[in-house]
Amino acid sequence: MLGLFSLLLTIGLAGLGLACAPQDVPGEVVGTYHFVGPLEVNECGSGFPATDSLDMRVELRRDLTMGVWRSPQAAISYGVIEDDETPERWVFEAGGTYPAYEGCAFVQEETIELDSVDDDGASGTTVVRIYPSSGSNCAASLAALGGPFLTLPCEARWAIEGEPIDPIF
Repeated sequence: MLGLFSLLLTIGLAGLGLACAPQDVPGEVVGTYHFVGPLEVNECGSGFPATDSLDMRVELRRDLTMGVWRSPQAAISYGVIEDDETPERWVFEAGGTYPAYEGCAFVQEETIELDSVDDDGASGTTVVRIYPSSGSNCAASLAALGGPFLTLPCEARWAIEGEPIDPIF
């Protein structure tokens, strides 16, 4: 009886391990790329301390018209592949609202647009937009009034180029 209990316990624990295993990421791998790109513009000033260049390794996946941006440095992002255009565009969007001080909250949106994705590489832009949320009074954040932002709304933009690399996952 003890042998049967041990066997059932072992099978149960093995099944529990499988139930807790991470799920597969959807879609088929299109390619893995090393993206680099210079900062083209930062309209925000010191309000958004944009890096002079981006450097990231990314796996791109496709599931019909859904794009998947998977990087070891960040959470998985899901986007849309607009395949009615030539060439097709891959668009990933993320963001949130962040309180700055009483009466002022900012919305920060990041958009990654890839205009070219193929075996030879990928290229596009990364844009971060910052603007006051609806109903916020963020005038004190402007440089003219002693704040860190040159203007609001503002954006920082990088041109990115991706070279194919070996798989990272």
